[in-house]
Amino acid sequence: MAISNAVSLANFSSKDILIVDSTNDRVGIASTTPTQSLDVVGTIKATSGTFTSNVSVGGTLSYEDVTNIDSVGIITARSDVSIADKIIHTGDTNTAIRFPVADTFTVETAGSERLRITSAGDMALGTISPNTYTNYTTLTINGTTGGQIDFESNGTKYGGIYTQTNEFHVRNKQASGSGFLAFHTTNSGTCAERLRIDSSGRLLVGTSTPANASTTAKIQMVDGSSAGLILGRDDGSVSTDDTLGYILFMGNDGGNFENCARIRARADGTHASGDKPSYLEFSTTADGASSPTERLRITSAGKVRVPDNGKFTAGASDDLQIYHNGSNSFIDDTGTGDLYIRATTNLYLQKYTGETTAKFIADGAVELYHNNSKKLETTSSGVTVTGTVSDSKGELRTLPKNTQSGTYTLVAADAGKFIEAGNTVTVPASVFSAGQMITILNQTSGDITITKGSGLTLYNAADGDNNSRTLSTRGIATILYASTTTAHISGAGLS
Repeated sequence: MAISNAVSLANFSSKDILIVDSTNDRVGIASTTPTQSLDVVGTIKATSGTFTSNVSVGGTLSYEDVTNIDSVGIITARSDVSIADKIIHTGDTNTAIRFPVADTFTVETAGSERLRITSAGDMALGTISPNTYTNYTTLTINGTTGGQIDFESNGTKYGGIYTQTNEFHVRNKQASGSGFLAFHTTNSGTCAERLRIDSSGRLLVGTSTPANASTTAKIQMVDGSSAGLILGRDDGSVSTDDTLGYILFMGNDGGNFENCARIRARADGTHASGDKPSYLEFSTTADGASSPTERLRITSAGKVRVPDNGKFTAGASDDLQIYHNGSNSFIDDTGTGDLYIRATTNLYLQKYTGETTAKFIADGAVELYHNNSKKLETTSSGVTVTGTVSDSKGELRTLPKNTQSGTYTLVAADAGKFIEAGNTVTVPASVFSAGQMITILNQTSGDITITKGSGLTLYNAADGDNNSRTLSTRGIATILYASTTTAHISGAGLS
């Protein structure tokens, strides 16, 4: 039976309890103007219920038995879904998405937390405590031996980043073929490769193609204008001999790396702003030694220095050698051939202060100096000497004198001298050589005797007689040796 219009079927205490709106085919419970097919104001309590279509709840839907909510299809929430702790996987209750504390999100598998995002936005894998740094958002990966991030393309692994105890690795890894690591930076909006480690292990800076094809040329740097390697010491108190930087060469023959050679830059005095004196030190290791010794130095003054007994050499067999032995300096020509010292114009030999000792003039004279004063000069016609010319006996323009007042026998040192005799003079054999001469002067008021020694033939130039001679007062006689045992005598006052 249809009830026309809206009919109240029950009324308690002047309140409409059940309203049927036949015009709109609606029923209201505690609602006088139902807006839905069933419009209930208040609480609905039922032991069970089945809905074959949509259910709309305008307020809060409360339920007591949370274990028995079963959705066959998709649950769609048009606003927030509020969960007290976690969402679990059906039949796999140790796998869950959790909200363990305020502003924190975690993921669990096999009953252990695997991922956490904290209230600060920091993310952690394998740990519940991500590292934190002021003004930075971090990703912390923790494992029993380290952490790893793999990079793949279509299921093929090409690289990864991983850690092990005390190690950190960036790896280009392929099942076949070769690969490289490249690093890029952006300059004025343009991103470009700056550094590459190629498949041969070469470090390429500023280029993707090796400048040298050798696989042993491990560090190669290229630049459009010039490529530089800078070694710097960051220290505010650098003093003499402090090391500024060095390159060390080592060898591993025998199983242990040992020093072989070194190039080192060191302070050549105390450093200050705008004042950085320095020197370069080159060192090599001697045969039988295990550490380098300095062999050459370039000082802050531009001097090239080798230590005592270090040598500048030239020639395949070190034919030319220039060195200082700690006491003296040497230029040695120890190989085949001659030593030439050549100049375009004049060649000087001087004291270090500039005082000339010898001058060799191209196409001209040779000059020799004493105390910076010229004493001898060659000319086109001979030799010009300034001053006296002497030998071991004295000045060549004078005849050296040997005064003897008593009986005297001539000695080898008398060659080239005159003997001012005061008594008998003996002329010996086998003392003088052929061509040597001695003059005898009688300065006495009487005669003196010139006797010939044993084994000597003494010819008188006047008559060829071989006997001793008498030299009268103020007389003079000269003896010329033809051989060691034959001599000739001639003079004035000789008989």
